Amino acid sequence: MPISITVDEPTRRMVVTARGIVSHADVVDYLTQRRDRGLLGHATLIDCGQADTDLTAQQIRDLTTRRRRIQRGHVVGPTALVAERDLLFGMLRMYQILMEDGVSLHVVRTCAEAERWLDEATGTPDR
Repeated sequence: MPISITVDEPTRRMVVTARGIVSHADVVDYLTQRRDRGLLGHATLIDCGQADTDLTAQQIRDLTTRRRRIQRGHVVGPTALVAERDLLFGMLRMYQILMEDGVSLHVVRTCAEAERWLDEATGTPDR
């Protein structure tokens, strides 16, 4: 699977790594796993630096609907998405805009930026 999840329970932080071509089905599977494993409340860094996608704009809209349904009734931790490639960055920005009313989500170009944003969002002191 192009998406792997690492969980640090003491800090309630997850690192999700995406590699290769990430499809709509891959993202749906990830969202379902996150819910089923009780990880919705964890702060999350999603590193898509080695990933690309074949997602369409319609599929991005579908993912926002699915995520809202999955997270309904749950506290959801902040999510930072890292995308270096322009196409993926643009698709993730579209996702961020569509999700603005439902979750704390931020798209950046580097993992360092993502870590800083997550630290600020969770009130974690500088490392």
